[in-house]
Amino acid sequence: PQLRRLEKNHICTQETGLITLHQKHTAYPPNETPQLRRLETNNMAHTALGAATPGLQALTKGLIRNKPKLATVVRAHQMRKTVVVHMIQLKTHPKYKRQIRHTTKLLVHDEREECEIGDRVYIQQSKRYSKRKAHKVVEVIRPDPGNAFLKQFPQFRKTNLQRRVIDVERGHRHRIEYMTEQQLRMWQESRDERLEWAREKRLALDMNRAASNDPSLLADIPVSEEPAAEAQ
Repeated sequence: PQLRRLEKNHICTQETGLITLHQKHTAYPPNETPQLRRLETNNMAHTALGAATPGLQALTKGLIRNKPKLATVVRAHQMRKTVVVHMIQLKTHPKYKRQIRHTTKLLVHDEREECEIGDRVYIQQSKRYSKRKAHKVVEVIRPDPGNAFLKQFPQFRKTNLQRRVIDVERGHRHRIEYMTEQQLRMWQESRDERLEWAREKRLALDMNRAASNDPSLLADIPVSEEPAAEAQ
């Protein structure tokens, strides 16, 4: 559209002999206007990008505004043909003039469902697939090497529950490491008391279950002071 508008203005100017406001205030030749320079720069960038990544030039041919953008997959295989990506950009603060990492979270359409967590992908704006999804995956440029290892050795794959347990154990080890001798002794005593209480509770529960099948075992079960409360 920019080229058509410039050609139309140039033709009208040549036919009527008039000078447009743009040509009057800026003494640019018709073939060296800022719009043409910007279009040529964008075309050169797209050509270089397509040469660096095979198969991308055909997808970006003729596109000026809709450039592919680099992103990282952070969630995959949780929604059908949809992945969540993060786009990290460095922006300059308008007041303090410092570089700030700005993260944008997007839902992206993955038609072939080939993206894994940690992959570096090119995404591009497309038709709207849903309320929050209006981008698609163009190409996976760098798969995460950890995914190939987990596919080969699935026993190393951990669920979210296992990760939480590992974090709790790491926190316990950290606290124990920095305890004084008195604190460590008190912690060991309380831990032994908790283990003993859990062992007695488990034993009573097993005896109750066995007594439901064999009433003769009820005499061995210790009678508590408040049986009604325990029954509740």
